[in-house]
Amino acid sequence: MNMGEKHPDETTIELYVLGSPPEDEDMAWLAAHLEQCRSCGELHAAIREFYRDLDVETGSGETPPSGLPVPTRQPDSPARRVLRGMSGDGLPAGRMVETAFPIRMARWIVKHPVISTTTGLGAFGLMILSLLPAPGLFTAPADTNPVNYRVEGVMVSIVNRADSVLMTEQVSKSYAAELVNQDDTPSRTPVRMLFADVDGNGRNEFLQVRNPGRPVDIPEADVLLRSLEEETPLWRYAAAKRFTFPGKTEGNAPDFGIRTIDAGDYDQDGVMEVYVLSVHTHFPSTLAKLNAATGAELELFLHIGHITVLQAADLDGDGVSELIIGGRNNAYRQAFVAVLDPRHMSGRGPATDPYLPDGILPAPIRSYVLFPRTIVGAAIDDGELSEHVTGIDVNRAENYLRVTVDEYNSAPVHASYTVVFDRTMNPINFQTGSEFDTLADSLDSRGLLPVPVDPAYQRNFLTNLMYLRGEEWTTRPLSKRFGQYPDPTGAR
Repeated sequence: MNMGEKHPDETTIELYVLGSPPEDEDMAWLAAHLEQCRSCGELHAAIREFYRDLDVETGSGETPPSGLPVPTRQPDSPARRVLRGMSGDGLPAGRMVETAFPIRMARWIVKHPVISTTTGLGAFGLMILSLLPAPGLFTAPADTNPVNYRVEGVMVSIVNRADSVLMTEQVSKSYAAELVNQDDTPSRTPVRMLFADVDGNGRNEFLQVRNPGRPVDIPEADVLLRSLEEETPLWRYAAAKRFTFPGKTEGNAPDFGIRTIDAGDYDQDGVMEVYVLSVHTHFPSTLAKLNAATGAELELFLHIGHITVLQAADLDGDGVSELIIGGRNNAYRQAFVAVLDPRHMSGRGPATDPYLPDGILPAPIRSYVLFPRTIVGAAIDDGELSEHVTGIDVNRAENYLRVTVDEYNSAPVHASYTVVFDRTMNPINFQTGSEFDTLADSLDSRGLLPVPVDPAYQRNFLTNLMYLRGEEWTTRPLSKRFGQYPDPTGAR
């Protein structure tokens, strides 16, 4: 075969050394090429040297100590004839290489133990390194999930669970003071910053309340959804609303400030909501339900008077967390507590004619309760008496909630009491604190109370709570559990 400018491959040279080249090979050309070509000649010499050393150690035509036959060393050996008989016309070239190459490799390792060991260990080390994880994988990743904040002067720092600072920014003194006074009791304290995983990626965003002048000079109250990754807010919700009250002009201007915010999937639709409670300088209040991902307004409840408290709890066990709100109803001049279904809450609360807003229909309220003035509150009335709900605490384990009402005058002199309800909002108990009892004793000793505040009075007071039924007001009987939980400290 005329090979032209090509070089013979290793298999051809090895077969040439073993005396069994392919039948179509030009032996004269191959011999001349191995003499003239330096690279092929070196390969030819190396293969020939290998088989010469092998012959010296094992003897020609015999099986080496490894037990592997070397039929290719002598074409006419018995092993060669057996293989030829099994394979037909002759032993394929591929079979020659399968036998020869492993033997050459094994012999090279035996002859060069230091080099082979070093090379093997290096290759093994490279293989292990390739399987090892990248640097830092076994190191705990940095915690970049914001969960809280801390205030130092006018600097507010967003921190992770280990209190490591993730972001710091400067705010006004008034806003810093509000953040210092915020805690985890939304039933009593306004919330100004709230952390929640809005997009469900396992990392919190944070909701920030801004009222005019706090933390910066802004014209209207708003809520921002922010994240550490974005310099600009993800969305902004403006709390200002304009309603028209034909009989009351003081409630017509959009002078709203945000009292508190909350977030959660309370309607159990698989998507988080944000609830924004805003209060007008005079009245009304609004409770807005927003899409947490976009800030779009989904529901809006309008109340005639201030809503001061917002809680969420599943009262009927259906999986949906009702919204429990409390405060003061300006139209009736009484404290109130109400239960709303977060799925259907748009509309207005109860009101008398002068306080009815144009174009707002009544909301589908689950429960609405008005608290009459106590005889203690009536006794301290100086013409400026105000009463409102200041706290709502839900005991989920024992299925009741406690609503605290504060009656105070312009002095101010306070008379606070608590009504315990079951989860259907029927009254269980009337509880008074030391301040209420001291004031009641003082008024009674001066003959300013028509009757003492005894169990009979307390029972009668609870039967005079007013419940909204449709468009009418009615009373309810006492709960079958009446008289339970007499100790206010044990009820928490």
